[in-house]
Amino acid sequence: CFNWLLEQPRVDLIVNSWSQPTSNCNDELLYSLRVLWLANSIPVFAAGNFGLDDSKSRDPVNFTLFDDIPLLSVGALGKDEKPLPQSSTGNNVCGNHVNTPTIMAPGENLLVASPLNPVSYQARSGTSYAVTYAATALAILVDKFPNASHKEIIEALTNTSKNMEKNKRAIRVNINRAIQRLKQHQIVDSQNQ
Repeated sequence: CFNWLLEQPRVDLIVNSWSQPTSNCNDELLYSLRVLWLANSIPVFAAGNFGLDDSKSRDPVNFTLFDDIPLLSVGALGKDEKPLPQSSTGNNVCGNHVNTPTIMAPGENLLVASPLNPVSYQARSGTSYAVTYAATALAILVDKFPNASHKEIIEALTNTSKNMEKNKRAIRVNINRAIQRLKQHQIVDSQNQ
């Protein structure tokens, strides 16, 4: 699958709603994700629905792409703006000090298309649905700021998001703040030229 993505002329985002079946630290997958990043694609993953348990950290959400670039993993928020109990959170077991998820997005009772429902829609909850919210925010930023690097876009999204908990592990997507940060960055860049 990753080979096919690399052959395409332009793939800005790769949205993934899967994880490994067991907890491990498989570097083979990390190398593939790094190649995708170097090909100018942003991989973003659902954090998983295993709850708060560090020992259940799953590849690839427990990776960091490079020392200063996290792999974006998305946790699910409930209607009350608190993390869903089943949304995977915690430190990972790979020893690289990555907290998962990187960011949080709405993920409770979202109306989604479903071929299994007679009216074609059903309410679903979890990180696989929250990841689409975060990916949409990333797509807006990539489109609105074509000259910004993907690293700048990720920093704008993760560093301007609203802290949800005192431990600052869970942060909520805030697209408006990310846009403001990137606009300010553009102004500074234009003044330095």
